[in-house]
Amino acid sequence: MKKNILIAGMLLLFSNLYSQQHILLQFAAQDKIPSATVSPSTGKYVFETTDTGLKNLLNSSEVLTFTKEYPSAHLVNHPNAAILDRVYKIETVSSKTNQLYEDLKNLATTSYTSDIYLLSPSVPLFEPDDYSL
Repeated sequence: MKKNILIAGMLLLFSNLYSQQHILLQFAAQDKIPSATVSPSTGKYVFETTDTGLKNLLNSSEVLTFTKEYPSAHLVNHPNAAILDRVYKIETVSSKTNQLYEDLKNLATTSYTSDIYLLSPSVPLFEPDDYSL
């Protein structure tokens, strides 16, 4: 029984270790950030913004996560904190992440800056060998 609990715990731990790719997007101003609500029927985000190109692109991309990358940036007393407060993390269905990244780079809009990053999943730098501890 203890062995089964240990195996289940390890599976949960390592399942969160490798996540899917995500996009970091910096918006040009606070009023350019789209409002996002989760649809109760699909569980995916629905976006509203005055930029119709960005709205259509985000709504067609099956976005699963749309959150601030640095949620406490507004608490920092630094001139660049306002910039970090406009950086958002976007995760989609894994098959659509690369396409959304390319579409965001090619979209002619002033809603966000050209600072768009596609981040790959984290890879551990080493594998521990001290399992007996």
